Amino acid sequence: METKIYDALLEKLEAENPQKLEELTALHWFTKADSIEYDSLKCAERPDFLMVVRGRLIGVEITMAVRNLHGTHFPSKQIEQAHRDFARKLLERVKPKLHLEIGLIFNDEIPVAKSAVAKALDAVVPEIERVSENMAHHSVRRLVRDKEDFRGDTGQILSVCKEIPEFLQHIQLLNDGHKFTCVCGSRGGVLSDFTDEDLVPILLKKHKALKGYQHCDEHWLVIVAGALPPIYMPKEPPKILIPTMASAFGDLVVTMPVQSDFDRVCYFKCPTDVYQITP
Repeated sequence: METKIYDALLEKLEAENPQKLEELTALHWFTKADSIEYDSLKCAERPDFLMVVRGRLIGVEITMAVRNLHGTHFPSKQIEQAHRDFARKLLERVKPKLHLEIGLIFNDEIPVAKSAVAKALDAVVPEIERVSENMAHHSVRRLVRDKEDFRGDTGQILSVCKEIPEFLQHIQLLNDGHKFTCVCGSRGGVLSDFTDEDLVPILLKKHKALKGYQHCDEHWLVIVAGALPPIYMPKEPPKILIPTMASAFGDLVVTMPVQSDFDRVCYFKCPTDVYQITP
């Protein structure tokens, strides 16, 4: 019964408050990685969670690290959200005669021009439906802006669709006996290290917010880097799978030890490595 109640709570969070579910997921893996056993846990705001550890009330604030993208005014998290929105709109509109895996191959860190999305969908959707209509089983077709720009196997069947938006390298169609049409993504890039340039703005923002937090015996700040493994899986398989690099970093390279108004600041390279960066 307890498992069913727990699953119901996670399902409710997934539907009504996905941000809190993300924070809870981060906290779950953080406590596992750092071997923290708590007697009780409560979702809250300011800070995000209240947990009792060996009789002490610990306030835990969770924040996701976000890569700074030089040369663009848009944070990586905002760019990736726009990519997911495009994938959702594409899946809502496309109606192929056979079920496909539609692969979006992203140009990492290129923002989405919202004004061009509708025009792009108007061209891409019918082209996907046309190209996929007579695809053989276990076959791949690719939509490209220009055949000269494609960097893959030159022997592959390519279809030109000049309206493919700039944030995509190309679109890949896979027919492999799928039971439903889905949209997946692929991205790549060079991971920069997490440095003082990334850390200082987080500390300034959280130190200011800390003044309004609920009183606790200790306040911890957990800075989360990397992709979070799920703790909740919907009953239905996901139809959109878009990878994220927004919180991914290379090494931890900050000036140690870090001075903070928090009793403890941890850098959590999810899902396994916890570094306490305060004395």
